[in-house]
Parts: sequence; C-alpha cells; structure tokens
Amino acid sequence: MRYRPAFSRPLVHCVLASVAALSLATSALAQDKRSEVSMSGDISSTDNNDRTVIWASYGFYLTPQMVLKLGYSRFYTWQHAPYSEQVTNGYDVGARYYFQVGRTGEFVPFVEAALGTSETTTWTTGNTDSSSSSTLTLKGGFSYFISESASFDLSVYQRSEDPSDTTGILFGTTVRF
Repeated sequence: MRYRPAFSRPLVHCVLASVAALSLATSALAQDKRSEVSMSGDISSTDNNDRTVIWASYGFYLTPQMVLKLGYSRFYTWQHAPYSEQVTNGYDVGARYYFQVGRTGEFVPFVEAALGTSETTTWTTGNTDSSSSSTLTLKGGFSYFISESASFDLSVYQRSEDPSDTTGILFGTTVRF
C-alpha cells in the first residue's frame, strides 16, 4: 500500500471543485448579463462636520445598456459644535443608462435618476427629531470595467429632499451577473 499524505484527498477535491467552478463561470460569462449589484460610498470631513454616505442597489437589465434599479442609501452626519447627529435612511427606484456596453479595460459613462423616500432622525443635546421626505436623485459618472462583469465606479450625485439638497462624489464597484 502506497503512502498518501493526509492533505492529498482534500487537495484533489479542491482542484476538482475549482475546475468545475471555472467551467461554470466561463459559460456564465458567455451569457448576457441580467442583473447587477452596486455598492458605493463617500467619507468627508470639515472643521465642524463628519459625513459618511453608503449607497447600495440591485438592478435588472431591461436592455444591454439600461438598468432598472432598486436602491438603499444611508447618510450619517456628525456635527462637532453644537453637538448633533443625523441619520437618513432612503429607499428609491430608478434607472441607469450606460452609453455603451462595457468591455474589459474601457471607461463607460453613465447617467442615473431615481425617485424615493427617506426617513431622517436628528439627535441633539436633550432632543430627538424625525421627519420623512420624498427624494429625487441624479447621478452621472464613469465605470471602469476591470472585467466583462465587474467595474470600479466614480460618480457625482445631486440628491434633492426637503428641506435641503446634498451633493457629493461616490466611489464604488458594480458586479454584473
């Protein structure tokens, strides 16, 4: 009977599983993309404020360049003096249009618009206040395709909600499948 190291059987299983996964991924890449998941964010700070923005969305491709999106956003602002904290959670429905179908190594411009609702809670010393608002968000930017199904994204956004507007720059990534 021949000696086999203890790790050889799991190693063989891992190699076989990797080959199977790569063959499935290759066939999946040949198919048209039907969905995408995007995550983006921004962290900014001034002398008196710190702000964190997180944006997540799930999209369904209507055409190779048009995506219907369902989104969630969270804005967190902390003001140093006078002390206050503000959290805004938002949900929206919108669409993103890519000006061309992205290929590996290409920069592809896009525009996006969404309508939604948000809930804002503000805490100050001894006081808590909550409010709801409808929102309109406009974005424009570029996706740099690192593969046929993944990109790094840079965009500028304008979000209008009562009583104020928010503008910023988002950095993120999108995966298509």
